[in-house]
Amino acid sequence: MKPTVAFPLLTLSVFLAACSTTVIEDEQRLVPDGQDPFTGASMEVDLARSFISFEGKSNIINHEGKFGTFTVTITPDAANPQNFTLARLDAVVDVRSVETDAEGLTRHLQSADFFDAETHPIATFRSTSIMATGGNTYQISGDLTVKGVSLQATFDGVLTDDMLVARYDMPRRVFGIGADSYGDKLLEPLVPVEAQIVFRK
Repeated sequence: MKPTVAFPLLTLSVFLAACSTTVIEDEQRLVPDGQDPFTGASMEVDLARSFISFEGKSNIINHEGKFGTFTVTITPDAANPQNFTLARLDAVVDVRSVETDAEGLTRHLQSADFFDAETHPIATFRSTSIMATGGNTYQISGDLTVKGVSLQATFDGVLTDDMLVARYDMPRRVFGIGADSYGDKLLEPLVPVEAQIVFRK
C-alpha cells in the first residue's frame, strides 16, 4: 500500500502560504504497468523503496507529507499464492514519524487537533476482503484505525509483480483530524492517501 496508506495537512493560513516545497518527489512515484500479469512471484515488501504519503488540500495551498516509519505485510495464501484475493494485507504506521515540508507544520500535525500522536501513536489497517475488479485492479477492504477510531475502509489498488499501488480518500473528520477551528475552515474533508508498496526481487 508506497498500501496508499493515510491524512491531513493544515495550520495557520499565513504559515501555509509561506511553504511550497513538496516532500515526495515526482520521480519517486512509479506507475505500474497494468498490462503485466501478477504471477505471485514475490510479495515480500521492500520498505526502503516503499512509501505512504498524503496530500492536505485547503482553500489556500496544498501540501504533501509522508510517514517515515511503517510496516506493511502481505500474507499470500499458502496453497494459491498467485491469487491476491486470498491474501491478507496488514499495515502499521507510526504517526509520530510524519514528515512535511515545514517543521512547524509537522509539529502541529502531531498535536491533539490532528493525529494526537502522544495518545495515539499508531494507525493500523487490516484487510478483511480483497476483490478483483478486472485486469490488475482490486478493491481492498478492511478495518482502518486512526486516533483510536475504527472505520471499514475500501480503497482501489493496482498490483503487478513489482509493486502494489493503492489510493484512498480519507474522511479526516470521522477520525477527528483537523478538528480545530482552522482545520474546519481551511481543509478539504477528504485527504488523498497513496501507498506505493514495492516488492523485493
